[in-house]
Amino acid sequence: MKHIVRSLVIVGAAMAASSAGAETLFGDFNPYVGADYYHAWMKGKDGQDVNFGNVFPKSYPGATLYVGNKFTETFGLELGFDASARKKKDFTGTNPTTGAVVTGSSKVRRAGWHLDVVGFIPMNEGINFIGSIGYGWVRPKIDATTNQYGALAFKTKDHSVIRVGAGADWMATDVLGLRAKLGWESTSLLRIQETSRSVNNEKVKAFKDSLTLAVGAFFKF
Repeated sequence: MKHIVRSLVIVGAAMAASSAGAETLFGDFNPYVGADYYHAWMKGKDGQDVNFGNVFPKSYPGATLYVGNKFTETFGLELGFDASARKKKDFTGTNPTTGAVVTGSSKVRRAGWHLDVVGFIPMNEGINFIGSIGYGWVRPKIDATTNQYGALAFKTKDHSVIRVGAGADWMATDVLGLRAKLGWESTSLLRIQETSRSVNNEKVKAFKDSLTLAVGAFFKF
């Protein structure tokens, strides 16, 4: 996490330092850096053998850090990193083969990068309506234990998702702004694979699409 924060700060500083040259190429160059409380609701899917909605948590509180640039009054780009807390869920189910009762717990954490195109519609009193569409890379880190199989391990990796968002921002001062956004992510594309048992488990789509909420502050250079 420290390396990620340091990288974002370096990128933001580089954007500010190079603003004079960038104005010649791109027009206006107005870099900013921000941090949001970032909450994702990502439910598990009902699989053929496993009801992941019963096994995995549904709610993931976390944070997002981002740097961006507003090239014009109505257009900008943002690069950011999102991460959630590790959420735990206790579950009870039935083995579809034997009918035996299965109990256990799972721990899941989300993390990923994103690049968004952001549109701004100026309103009144320093308020902008904002809309965004972008590309993200999300990875769920999963650990689980059951009474039948003990500790289970899952193989996961970054997978690309589409991101869409809408909200508003407000400039409280010349350099400090506040904003809130609602969003959607195509996390139904994510795949996981159990690797702890000596069985040929295939990669499966274990999650539904996500709804997100981001609320925070940003600083303009």
